[in-house]
Amino acid sequence: MDCWRLFMLLFCVCFKWIAAQKEELRWTYTGLVGQSEWSEHFPDCGGPAQSPVDVVTSQTKYDPTLTPLTPLGYSQHNYQPFTLHNSGHTVMVTLPEWMGLEGMPWLFSAVQLHLHWGSGGPSHGGSEHTIDGLAGEAELHIVHYNSELFTNISAAMKQKNGLAVLGILIEAGDETNPGFNNIIRYLSRIRHAEQKVLIPGFDVSSLLPKDLGRYYRYNGSLTTPPCYQEVIWTVFYEKVKISKTQLFKLETILYSSKYEEMDRMLLQDNYRATQPLNHRVILKSFSSDPGKELSPGEVTAIVVGVICGCVGLAVIIRFITKTIQPNDVGKSSSKKTDIAVNSRPEPEKREEKSRTWRFSFLFLHPSLFQQDHSSRMPALWLFVPLLACLLLGQQACARNEAPCQLSKWNNGFQTFLKRHIREDTPRSLDQNQWEKYIQNNGGCHRPTQSFLSPDDLERVKAVCSARGGKVFKENLCISREPFSFVTVRSEPGTCSIRKITSESKHLILACEVLDNRCVPVHFEGNPSFHKPSNNDPDCGERRAGGRAAVCRDGMLWLGAVLLMLLY
Repeated sequence: MDCWRLFMLLFCVCFKWIAAQKEELRWTYTGLVGQSEWSEHFPDCGGPAQSPVDVVTSQTKYDPTLTPLTPLGYSQHNYQPFTLHNSGHTVMVTLPEWMGLEGMPWLFSAVQLHLHWGSGGPSHGGSEHTIDGLAGEAELHIVHYNSELFTNISAAMKQKNGLAVLGILIEAGDETNPGFNNIIRYLSRIRHAEQKVLIPGFDVSSLLPKDLGRYYRYNGSLTTPPCYQEVIWTVFYEKVKISKTQLFKLETILYSSKYEEMDRMLLQDNYRATQPLNHRVILKSFSSDPGKELSPGEVTAIVVGVICGCVGLAVIIRFITKTIQPNDVGKSSSKKTDIAVNSRPEPEKREEKSRTWRFSFLFLHPSLFQQDHSSRMPALWLFVPLLACLLLGQQACARNEAPCQLSKWNNGFQTFLKRHIREDTPRSLDQNQWEKYIQNNGGCHRPTQSFLSPDDLERVKAVCSARGGKVFKENLCISREPFSFVTVRSEPGTCSIRKITSESKHLILACEVLDNRCVPVHFEGNPSFHKPSNNDPDCGERRAGGRAAVCRDGMLWLGAVLLMLLY
């Protein structure tokens, strides 16, 4: 009997010891249970659709259905604190559920964000994804779960299309990134694994790149165990910059060991090596290299310029072939002309010689300018369409004017106010009020409308000045500060409202001069959440039209030269 009790006691002790070992199985990036052994303990880590990957841009495929992503509620932290956590593998910020992501097949709700980094400072790698084999110094991941199909992340992470992760590559520079300071300044409070601290809530969109419309998309997995392969990955084309000092703090402050552990280890190189694609296709939302894309105005100007150049060349060739005819008749005619010239009085001969040499440098043949008008008629007929091309080209180039140029419409500002800032705009998100408002104000034909608060009128007008705006592009200015406004989306052709959204973005407005004031005349959408750059010029400055002015002046010179050639 005593032997039986002893056997049961030893069995229970062994069972508890084995369970404790399994529970405390701690994976790492290097060393014991490192990346090479993950698949032995976590089977999904050896699956065919693992992440991260190397994005080979020449092998990506353009997908026109990939629309710009729209973060929802990223800036609305409501002054509630966030939890900053050192997990021993990364630094993590827990995000509130009201933050989400729009622009994907389903609505995804935010869960947390975390970072991956290296150990050697700039140019030594640290990001998980790479672009054409080149890594960033770090990488930010923002994790979301499919809240339309699942109740929480635990239920979603093992199901197809359950998770969506945004990947933002980070590179080091000289300027401090204020957005990332919201995290980095508190790292010293969670130096050891499993430590947590509450930090002030902040605008999560300040961590994102300006351009949210250009990105790569593929199906992959979590980059850490258990490596579930249910993730829709979005890796942005544009990188985010932090300072070298910020990167150094990220790499040297945190420990992967707990406070009570004697052997302290720095938390570094917490990134997974890239995994094989295994016949997966990486999609992209843009059709070409963003740095090489041209605006519609530039494309039109180039096309018109080529047409005008071809017509101009045809005029010159036609003119030369009609005027230079090296035949006997021409020679005898030239001789007669010379005799006639020599028989003239001396003052007339001097005037004729001066006029001939004045233009002879153009064709190196004075007889070109001794033709009758009938020989120039074909060239004149060609000159008429050429002149039309020049005028059209001037208008095409004028599309790329700078902000705060004279407006072509006298009622642009009043139309802007009527559409976007009215005293009777509803102050709530009640659907019935908005349907009635849109119906009464004749806005049923516009499927998407944005409305600003009348209290912000002066701030909105200031966007078109140095005090409140920066030059964005063409005739557009972007506000220095974000604005809160309401966007109403209706069913096309009806007043039936499909969605009402409260947004907070930097405004992009078309600014033109009316009554000697630069004022907004058009509301541009900002789906990519662009932000102003301190390096951009201030709005409101009366500047030359840039490329447009150069293009216009060049066409005027071309017209003047052609007139000289023809006459």
